[in-house]
Amino acid sequence: MSDETLKWKLFPFSLTGKARYWYKLNIGSAHGDWKKLYNSFLSKYFPISKVADLRFEILPYIQLEEECLGESWDRFIDLTLTSPKLSIPEQVLLFQIFKGLSRENKQTVHAASGGSFHHLSASDAWNLIDLMSRKSPSFYIPEREK
Repeated sequence: MSDETLKWKLFPFSLTGKARYWYKLNIGSAHGDWKKLYNSFLSKYFPISKVADLRFEILPYIQLEEECLGESWDRFIDLTLTSPKLSIPEQVLLFQIFKGLSRENKQTVHAASGGSFHHLSASDAWNLIDLMSRKSPSFYIPEREK
């Protein structure tokens, strides 16, 4: 079975509510073209304005006061997974999460990476932060400035 056939078969099971109703109304207009159906779905539920808004939330990303590393990481991942086509390179995403961390968490991440987080490969960097946030979710809650 081809990837495209598999997508056609599984896609309706991922939909609920209005999206499922939309699918039933639009399946015929795609004429068996997966890309056409996929693009139509994205246009309906992820218009460029929504994608731009999500980018503007991710690019100035910052760890919130009173937020530990695990909570910050979960919030960041939620933002990046909200839309299927943000088109932000992994290295940029990694730079943004690191740049937005508290000073204490930056130091900890640098130390855990062997001295320089920015020299890790993208997959190693993702894995490191994910591991740190799961192993010690309360890693350094930023101190309030006095």
